[in-house]
Amino acid sequence: MKKVLVFSLGIIMGVMVTLYGYQEWQQSRQLAAEGESTIARVKHHYDYKPRKGSRRYYLVVAFETENKQAQSQTVSVNSAVYDAAVASGTVTVHYLPSKPSLLQAGSNVEIKYGGFVGGLVMIGLAAGLWLIYSVTTRSIAKGVGVLCEAQLHRRRVDAQKFKRLDLSFYDYGRRELEAHGFVFLEDTEISTAKGIFIRWLVGPDGATVAALYHCKLPAWARLLGAKESKVVDFETGFGDGYFAITSNAESAGKLDYPEVLDSTFLAEGTALPLVLHAHERHLSAFREKHPGAELTPIKTVEDLYRFQSEMDRIKAEHRQRTGLTKAELQRIAGTDGGEAMNILHQDVAKQHQKRNEKAA
Repeated sequence: MKKVLVFSLGIIMGVMVTLYGYQEWQQSRQLAAEGESTIARVKHHYDYKPRKGSRRYYLVVAFETENKQAQSQTVSVNSAVYDAAVASGTVTVHYLPSKPSLLQAGSNVEIKYGGFVGGLVMIGLAAGLWLIYSVTTRSIAKGVGVLCEAQLHRRRVDAQKFKRLDLSFYDYGRRELEAHGFVFLEDTEISTAKGIFIRWLVGPDGATVAALYHCKLPAWARLLGAKESKVVDFETGFGDGYFAITSNAESAGKLDYPEVLDSTFLAEGTALPLVLHAHERHLSAFREKHPGAELTPIKTVEDLYRFQSEMDRIKAEHRQRTGLTKAELQRIAGTDGGEAMNILHQDVAKQHQKRNEKAA
């Protein structure tokens, strides 16, 4: 209701300003076409500075119409006309014979269209903000929906079909990892996230998999400031159902993960050797907390798919339960957002609830 009220008030105010501005525009055009001019005496003058906005200037003028009707009116003027009128005690006024109260002061009649245009801009902004808010809410909810998918479809692909990506990054990663005893497994595309091309290798322990992927963003996202990333993940599974994960996908670290996915996220752009070293230290710390935990071996691509599917299931079930929390949304946005963040989170949560009800 708060959102509807705010956006509705914006549109209503825009309509009111547009109608007033249109009337002002029409009257100034009529004054330019049908108006008469004469010299008026300046009876009084004053100016003031509102709390917000520029200083405003007014003249109280007296003049006679062509029909010898005495008129005394207050008229708004700009600073140049004001200064000249105060100095000389007179000013040229333009009035409409059929309605002398409609007048302007100055050498020429100004066609006033600022209010009309400003009102249209207000309407456009209110409608545009509503549209952006609605699209943003749906986009976030859609993203959460993707995170709730337990079945991600993978298929083997030829790397040369992804020339829009930085294939030199994939080749460098393979050479670097092979130098550390890793063995190439497969180049894979996740069909539910079209364009995500991942290169998989398995480490010398026969249980740690390395994933290399280049997140290529559309042009519109880059224009909005989103950054592409070249990600290195290391994942090790254990027989007790836990996984140790180390990654330089810093943005992914803004999300919460279930306890069984023991995750460490490094700064985006952290070099591959440093990520590998961090994962080795991560594994040492993990084994101290889970003594006796046995590694889950990965010998074939089928083993890799089962390994990944189990992590997908855990992530999906967690996200289905939690949706996108307010704390996660704040970390993604980089601000607490105040009341606006509360409203956004409530709407995203409603969208998530609807999705869960539909899925059920």
